[in-house]
Amino acid sequence: GRNGGIVYLSLGTWTITTELDLDGPNNTCRGITLRGAGKEATTLSVSGAIRGVRYAPAALQEAYITIRDMTILGTVASALDLVSIANAAGVEMHSLHIRNTADSCVFWSRVYGVHITNSRIEDCTDYGIHASAQTEIFTIQNVDFNANNIVGVAHIYVQGSGRGLI
Repeated sequence: GRNGGIVYLSLGTWTITTELDLDGPNNTCRGITLRGAGKEATTLSVSGAIRGVRYAPAALQEAYITIRDMTILGTVASALDLVSIANAAGVEMHSLHIRNTADSCVFWSRVYGVHITNSRIEDCTDYGIHASAQTEIFTIQNVDFNANNIVGVAHIYVQGSGRGLI
């Protein structure tokens, strides 16, 4: 809802053919939690050349969004960023398995205070995590990058730094 709430995806596979837009109508939603039944118990299957989970209001806002306890899986070679967050302050990502896209698995642009923990990121054609130059104060803790499958030049790329982390 507008002032918070939990969207719970139960055990099983949930297929989306349009991006799951967490900022809602007129960019008004804040405090949303997207939660599954467990990292390997709930799968959000992204079908088509789309972004998976997206939060991108027109202007920077205090978002306080959480994405947790699920697999986010691109199902076609043309899938875009599986998690794309922009113009947000306060983002938590926990216990996720994000895999199989032709783009970056996770993309942050103009995001402040973002944390990703206890997750696995693999099979990304571009980067595992791509943080734009305007992304600040982020924590990556206990995240496993499958080094054999990511074919981009870095697992974590901080745009503007000229460097990536492997």
